[in-house]
Amino acid sequence: GSDSTCIVACEVAYWGGWDLFEEDTREPLAATLDCLIQGPEGLGIMVHEVRDAVREASLFDMIRAKGLIIQREQPLGEDELVEGQIGVWVLRRAAILAGS
Repeated sequence: GSDSTCIVACEVAYWGGWDLFEEDTREPLAATLDCLIQGPEGLGIMVHEVRDAVREASLFDMIRAKGLIIQREQPLGEDELVEGQIGVWVLRRAAILAGS
């Protein structure tokens, strides 16, 4: 059997910071994705509405630091998304993409 995994994460990027004493959720989320997306067929799909573009970009930086590549699938193009837009991103291991 194969050890591939597909992780689907919807609306997990936003954290409003409503309570200063609550733990920031970005690093635990990046660590969880890193742990779960393994092997040549490991895949993650993230979908969320942009609510805080700067904060969400820093989450993507944390995910990239774990050795994952993030590719935006929707909407197509290179333009930065603005508040209210919904985006779809695919995450894979960097070494896997480099070898293909």
